[in-house]
Amino acid sequence: MEDGFGIIAFFAALSLLSYSIYWINSVFEKIIENYLENSKKGFKKRVYTDILFGTFYTFLTLGLNYSINITSSLLNVEALSVLNSFIIFLGSLLGTIIIVYVFSFRLMFHLWAYLIVLGTGIFFLTKTKKFKDIGRTIVSYGFVFLSSHFIYSTLIKSEAMFFLSKNIIILSLVVFILTIIFQNNIFIFPMIFAILSSNNLSKYYIVDLLLLSNIALILKAIINNYRKNSIAKKSLSILLIYNGLIFIIFLILQKLIHKQLNLNFYQIYALYVGIIVTLTLLMVLIINPYKKFDLIKNNYISKKKFLLLHEINLHNPSIAVIQIIKEIINMGYDALNNVRRSLDLILNYDPMISQNLLIIENDINHYEKEITESLVKLSNTEINEHQSKIIAALYHIINDIERIGDHAENLYELAEHKYKNSLIFSDEAIVEIKFMYQYVIEAVDLALSSLKDGDLQKAMKTIELESKIDKLDKQLRNGHIDRLNTGICYPESGAIFLDIISNLERIGDHANNIAQLVIEINQ
Repeated sequence: MEDGFGIIAFFAALSLLSYSIYWINSVFEKIIENYLENSKKGFKKRVYTDILFGTFYTFLTLGLNYSINITSSLLNVEALSVLNSFIIFLGSLLGTIIIVYVFSFRLMFHLWAYLIVLGTGIFFLTKTKKFKDIGRTIVSYGFVFLSSHFIYSTLIKSEAMFFLSKNIIILSLVVFILTIIFQNNIFIFPMIFAILSSNNLSKYYIVDLLLLSNIALILKAIINNYRKNSIAKKSLSILLIYNGLIFIIFLILQKLIHKQLNLNFYQIYALYVGIIVTLTLLMVLIINPYKKFDLIKNNYISKKKFLLLHEINLHNPSIAVIQIIKEIINMGYDALNNVRRSLDLILNYDPMISQNLLIIENDINHYEKEITESLVKLSNTEINEHQSKIIAALYHIINDIERIGDHAENLYELAEHKYKNSLIFSDEAIVEIKFMYQYVIEAVDLALSSLKDGDLQKAMKTIELESKIDKLDKQLRNGHIDRLNTGICYPESGAIFLDIISNLERIGDHANNIAQLVIEINQ
């Protein structure tokens, strides 16, 4: 009976540990969400802040898994470059080393009572949600230490641990498999310390087991990203090689240290931490001169259409919004390029250009459908008021971009009609069309850029430019009437001319709508 209850209690401790880690991670994900909403552009690409972020985020979330997940998500939505994500991963590896060092002081296991009392007091004695969340988080840390201490105490008496402590190869395999199953380092820490306490396993192997656990997590992350064709695979693969090299270096070093020096666990660990810090700093110094070479090109996603939409991160609304906005921007630039193509067709009709325009227009329509479906999915998740406001605005923006694409298609049809009927424009009309095109293309480009960067100044410039387009539309119509009266223009060509400037004016209106919405969601 007692054995049966002991097993249930052991799994209850694992469950409590899982829940507590999940809550802690959700708190820090919210912090990152708020940062992303405020920054608009993702993380600032500074080497030393990247490495500190990786170290502290891993330390605070008590494992490498969540650092890998959040960094991979930011990387796949281009909020980070491959180089910067790799530097964050380096910091994360350092974070796991620090966690084990801190946990190695058994005093940490006895802090649970103080943390639970402190967190509960903050939760019940405060009224604001912010402080209540702080209370919950402190209680969660208390539960982590409580459950870890219980697991450690149970395992140290287990015959299975006694057997594993004498078989390093089997132990390594168990650590590897358990890390993949639980998908976090924190679950193997109590086991490592239980084995260390048995005195049957050399203390020199502890860091190697931790590195092996890291390799398992990185490998699992690569497998998760394998079929997605995600950018994160590049950085994770480099990280796997780097971690593997450190693992081999430590295997060699532990034999040399074991023979030459008689160090206790803390001296060994301090030495290993020093080696990893040194290697990490060397990697940073090597990478830093190349940080300006961003391995992610702006057109990467457009070559893999709709990639992000199939991988939308509904568990993290802020990252999902970034994913969707990037696809909207890709859709917008497709529409803008079709507007440019339509000018080429009006001035010098080319069947190849017209074929490309129609293919892209089909993509734009596909974009609208896919993005709308993604927005609906995101709307049905737990989002805050600001995110709801952004999503509502994005519905209107994709409609405006789709309409810009439709007007580009109208302009193509006008160019085709002009070509098939051998119609010509006067030199003055051609100059006016080019002039209005220049204004319209600049307005759409500014509107998309303001959406991409959350730039209110660009949005205001778009609105000012649209006002000029409206005035130009009236001027060109009056000038056209004058040319008709003097016989400079042909009536049928004149009808095409008026339809062209009418479509261009409407494109300007849609650029203005996008700019207005950008201002609305960024105020």
